[in-house]
Amino acid sequence: MDETHIDATGLFVLPGMIDIHTDAIEKEVQPRPGAQFAMDIAFRELERRMVSNGITMAYHSLSMSGGEGIRGNRLIEEVVQGLRAARESRTLMRHRVHLRYELSNTSGRPLANALIREGMVDLLSLMDHSPGQGQFKNTGNYANYVLKTYGAEGVLALTKVQEMERLRADRTWDELEPLARQALAANIRIASHDDDVCEKIDIMQSLGVTISEFPINLQAAHYAMSKQMYVSVGAPNVVRGGSHTQNLNAREAIQVGAANIICSDYHPPSMLAAVFQLVQDGTYLSEAVNFVTLHPAQAAGIDEQYGSIQVGKRADFILVERYDDLPVVRSTIIDGEVVYEANYQLLHE
Repeated sequence: MDETHIDATGLFVLPGMIDIHTDAIEKEVQPRPGAQFAMDIAFRELERRMVSNGITMAYHSLSMSGGEGIRGNRLIEEVVQGLRAARESRTLMRHRVHLRYELSNTSGRPLANALIREGMVDLLSLMDHSPGQGQFKNTGNYANYVLKTYGAEGVLALTKVQEMERLRADRTWDELEPLARQALAANIRIASHDDDVCEKIDIMQSLGVTISEFPINLQAAHYAMSKQMYVSVGAPNVVRGGSHTQNLNAREAIQVGAANIICSDYHPPSMLAAVFQLVQDGTYLSEAVNFVTLHPAQAAGIDEQYGSIQVGKRADFILVERYDDLPVVRSTIIDGEVVYEANYQLLHE
């Protein structure tokens, strides 16, 4: 094998970041409600953004919530098929599918079963975004979510709220036991979403869940960690210093040992910035880096090949410069090949 020499003088050499929850593809496919772009255009643009931010593997979070638009069953199937086709062609980075299944979406269950059976899913999460619990204990917050996601407001938003309240009254987590069992049989890790009480975490663990995504409060985060679950928080929460929905403060959770994974959630550029924010808060760099590399690899069950710079593992790493107290990706290397490089210059005009 030919040797490749890369000059990393003055730069940090870090493992490539593994993002186990990113909604970014939704905004590329459908940047506004009703405005949809072709999958090949969206995919190519997104991976350029990802590698420029040091993300070498992304678990694209596709939300099967039913209804219309980017989170509807029909479009989800199209996006998953598009991701699979793209993975089998030339790519800049590693792509995985994180299927997010909504408890109320009974019509989508056959599709979820089929996608798992056909090997299209790499991570599964179980969700309940209905109003009155989780992150939407305040019904007004749910109405804002409906507006942001579906472009519905006024009477349409109220109708959606009432529909979700009715569906939630008819649904129980036990219904998802066959889906969870199928995922586990296919060696797919399962995550829960928006855990708010200890009782829900117990239910999730009984279904085989080993990752708690975005717990709503510190008590839930601590409890999930005590049950030997991985706890994932959002990088934007870390960078901004708090939740935009006034839920768990990610920095506080990390400082008290109640979280061990950082994902990009809705803002990929925050991943690397979150690492250096932790360093600024007093965390050792190696420990901070593990939140976006080794720990997510362990949670996803891929740490034998990914998540650290180590003999025998895949050669995915990034070169990072710290400039004006901000981290800047200078190079992204995947399987030993440079897929992104930026040479910043001080211009005098």
